[in-house]
Amino acid sequence: MKTIRSNVYASLVMLALMSLLPAVTLATVPAGMRNANSPPPFPAMAAPCSADFYGVELGAFPACNDFWTKENLSLVTLSQYEIDGVIYLTGSFQDGPKRRAKWGLSQAELEKFNNDFLMSGEGWRLDQVNVLTTTKGQFYAAIWVPDTKLAWENHNLMTQPTFDQRFTSLDKDGWSMADVASYRVRTILAGQPYQAVRWSGVWAGQGFGGSLAYDNMTKSEFLAKDGKLSQ
Repeated sequence: MKTIRSNVYASLVMLALMSLLPAVTLATVPAGMRNANSPPPFPAMAAPCSADFYGVELGAFPACNDFWTKENLSLVTLSQYEIDGVIYLTGSFQDGPKRRAKWGLSQAELEKFNNDFLMSGEGWRLDQVNVLTTTKGQFYAAIWVPDTKLAWENHNLMTQPTFDQRFTSLDKDGWSMADVASYRVRTILAGQPYQAVRWSGVWAGQGFGGSLAYDNMTKSEFLAKDGKLSQ
């Protein structure tokens, strides 16, 4: 009887210990040796935002970016907007060449990233720029794409005459406009507060392909132009 009781106790102890092991044991078993109906070794992490997202607060966005970057997706478009003093982001993570993105930048920070990427020799070209004006100034969002061939330039806070002159000059030299953003800045005109228009633009050198750019359009003019060019 003593032997039987000892075996029973030993069995109970082993069962208690084994109940603590399944998650660890399953994780160490090669995938090919697991039963097809077995659950995954660890639960899948829920995405903090969808790959095509809208209305993600600025402070919550790094977690979204980290999640989809680990899934081998990267941002192809990114915009910022503000509601009641809160900055939100909208955009899309997609497959394809890996891109770099930054958001919530001051103009000085954007231009430092531009310079760092140009000087790194790694071949990053600024592809898109988005500008949000708030009571605290302008905040920039930008996406860089891998490109070791094309030269590129970025100019910000341009007045309308400066933008027109630069566009005409670069166009004559064979440069193409890759992206453009217009926005308002708070300034003073004739002693009164005034919302002036400013421009940010990205140009790519020869080999980028042709491009068309139009500005000062009303909504109806834009829709008409878009419909015609989309045909």
